[in-house]
Amino acid sequence: MDFRSLALSLTRELDREFGEDPAVSHPRGRTSQALQLLHQQLDDIVAGRRRFQWVHAARLFGLVPRQGPALLLEPPDLVSLLQEGLKAGRSFLVVGPSRPELDRALARSPVKPMGTAGQWAEALLPLVEAWDSARTRRQEAYAHQERLSRGLARLKEMHDLRQWQVRVADKAASLVPEVERLRLSTQELQTRLTELDRQLERVRKAGALGRWALGLRDDETAAERDQVSLELRMGLGALHIRETELQKWRGEALSRQQTLRQLESGFEGEFGCRPEPETLTRLLKESKEQARQLDAAVREAAVSMEQAQETLLQGARLVSLAFDEWPASPVLLDLEYDTVALLRPEALHPGFLFLAAGLARSRVATYGLPPEPPAEPRAPRRRASAARRPLKAVGALPKAREKRMQGPRVKEGPDEVD
Repeated sequence: MDFRSLALSLTRELDREFGEDPAVSHPRGRTSQALQLLHQQLDDIVAGRRRFQWVHAARLFGLVPRQGPALLLEPPDLVSLLQEGLKAGRSFLVVGPSRPELDRALARSPVKPMGTAGQWAEALLPLVEAWDSARTRRQEAYAHQERLSRGLARLKEMHDLRQWQVRVADKAASLVPEVERLRLSTQELQTRLTELDRQLERVRKAGALGRWALGLRDDETAAERDQVSLELRMGLGALHIRETELQKWRGEALSRQQTLRQLESGFEGEFGCRPEPETLTRLLKESKEQARQLDAAVREAAVSMEQAQETLLQGARLVSLAFDEWPASPVLLDLEYDTVALLRPEALHPGFLFLAAGLARSRVATYGLPPEPPAEPRAPRRRASAARRPLKAVGALPKAREKRMQGPRVKEGPDEVD
């Protein structure tokens, strides 16, 4: 098994352990980030995009004989190893499963270890504060930008509402003359109907002789009275319809006017400026430019912090790294150390051990059982094709039973027994 095959096997093992059970395939927190980063770096190794000191990883996994001084299977006490190495000017990387175990193991260390949980030296503190401040100001700028964008949308809504209110008011104003005309016509028809009713009452009181003497005709008056009554009913119906429509449009115009006044009164308190398109457009442009500048400031602060972190790590003589702290400091795996000490390797993932052992320049010290190389996947057995499988004819089972009852039949010649 070569190094690339080892990385492939570790990738398969990672997929097998964390890719089947949904409860395990989606771990939470920093362990999830560490597994994702581990998978990505193993893929980079398989693709040939990473370079490590492969011989130490090979000795650790037993691909070459496990022998010293490159691999210390039974090293001295960790504190003694650190004292001797630090006196000789060597650098150490101590890898463990968790931060409490690392703290207990390095409690009596002659040099204070540099942790990798984001708590760096005091030189990084101003950079971290500048980075946090830039991120906070960028979030505020984006929130202000979003608020101004909502203000522009609200302003457009108010403009549409104002236009619609004007149209509704014009519609109501256009109905007023027609309503007045219908009201006058119905009043005239009511007056005419009253007069006709009076005439019919006079004719009824005069009697037949009086109608002949006065020359009155009750049939013509009654017909005219029916016609005027019909026109009056139609006029009153049309007047009721128009008055209802006019009342509806006036109510709609009043409601939209009240809504518009409420939006105008609360606009400055919600968006921090007057409802003017020019002011909002100018403030939104300034906010976008400020957010763009803060984006650049955050990127510069992150780059400066990473460069300072790398500089500190390169100059550090003792660095400790836990598995769940690995995503916070991926720059560690781009450096090299004279000695890599592995605490409880049986509790760490083999892929993480593989990457950590590759950072050693001279030797690897294991305080626990060294890992075993992953088993290579077996080639699947080839199944017999359908063409090679013997086909059973219909009625074969009774014939076989008959042969077993009769016993074996020996053929003449070199043929074998059936």
